[in-house]
Amino acid sequence: MVAGMDSQGERPATKVGQLAVAIIVLPVLWHAVGLVVGWDSKRSFSTLMWVNYAGGGVRAACTVLLTGVLWFLAARQRSPLARRLLSIAGAFFLAALLMRFGVAAYVQRDGGSLAVWEWTTRIVTTVRLAAVVAIAVVAWRGARTATVVALVLEAFFWMDAAWNVLPASWNHGNTMRLLYFGLAVVVAIANVGQLRTIAGETRCDSKPLLRASYDQLSVSMALRVVVAVVSCLVVFTAFGPDGRQLKWLLPISLGGAWLANLWGIIGATRLVFADTGYSGRVAVGAGAMLWAVVVQIPTLVMLWHTVLGQAGYFDREGLSNFQYAVPIVNAVGLLLLVSAVQRAAVRAGQFELAESTLASAIIVGILNVATIVAQYGLGRVKTKSEALLALAIAAGCGLFAVITLMRVFNRARDAGEQPTQPLPTARVL
Repeated sequence: MVAGMDSQGERPATKVGQLAVAIIVLPVLWHAVGLVVGWDSKRSFSTLMWVNYAGGGVRAACTVLLTGVLWFLAARQRSPLARRLLSIAGAFFLAALLMRFGVAAYVQRDGGSLAVWEWTTRIVTTVRLAAVVAIAVVAWRGARTATVVALVLEAFFWMDAAWNVLPASWNHGNTMRLLYFGLAVVVAIANVGQLRTIAGETRCDSKPLLRASYDQLSVSMALRVVVAVVSCLVVFTAFGPDGRQLKWLLPISLGGAWLANLWGIIGATRLVFADTGYSGRVAVGAGAMLWAVVVQIPTLVMLWHTVLGQAGYFDREGLSNFQYAVPIVNAVGLLLLVSAVQRAAVRAGQFELAESTLASAIIVGILNVATIVAQYGLGRVKTKSEALLALAIAAGCGLFAVITLMRVFNRARDAGEQPTQPLPTARVL
């Protein structure tokens, strides 16, 4: 079986320009989805919020991956100025994203904080414009037309956010929505031209990142083991005499898992640019994990409000928005990473590692299905004993899956440190 996989594993490293195209195009496609969903004014509020949060996750995941692309390209530039500008551009994109998250969490309780949102929008668009200017300087020689278009439209978006040249709100009719979608498409085309020019023939083939990424993912899984143990503690205290502890253990366990996943995402993003030969697959997996982390932010804030007794109607409704989507998407992302580990092992001739990784992937897939089914069953139990059984199954399967993943990344990391065994010398008798 491994011999068959070997023939599939010989694949050249992915071009960074191809990743850049996907990263830029995907948010525009989701913008189209949001446009179609929002076109019907009779859509339920919960549906619109779900699409909005999901779209925010898509844009955030693509922004983080775009930052990784810019930093990777910066490290491969010969010109010190180009290296500095691309590094600054990536940092600005990431700073704008973090600023959005911080303000969103801050005003979660006060939806009427319009002044905060307005000033945040102005600051974020200013930071984004600065990043676009930095990219424009680097791309100017090879993509002047695309650079001019990107600069003009980004300057328009900045002026609209700062001075309200045209109403950017979705409350001003379908014509305005189509106008902004059309501008977003043009900007995306211009950005694609710029990044493909900068990237050239650069490929995702960094060998040092391979071990570092495996090590970071392994540490993330170790942290998840600790969180999973805490989750098991939740199971055994939920129905005890002091069940009030569940009030605090639940947000702590979910928050701990979120932080552990956040650390793992850094490793997953770095693995995109490592020498696996399947960077496109890793990018999809890292993006899925990023999406799951981002869409959980409102849920964590709402859960904290519920614990403090400050939850409103929308807080309680929002807790179930991504109840099943998050674990499913996160599991798919992790399995894609494991698949890339297996393929990378085949390319490196580490067939024992490839076989053990494939077996681990099957086990993790089964365990994740069992965990999701157990969580689904929690909403349909009728007695405390049934609820305890469902919780125990979910927590136990989750713990076993995380331990299996930790071993996968540990083995991959250690295998990279071992020298390749030379073939025995043949002798003619």
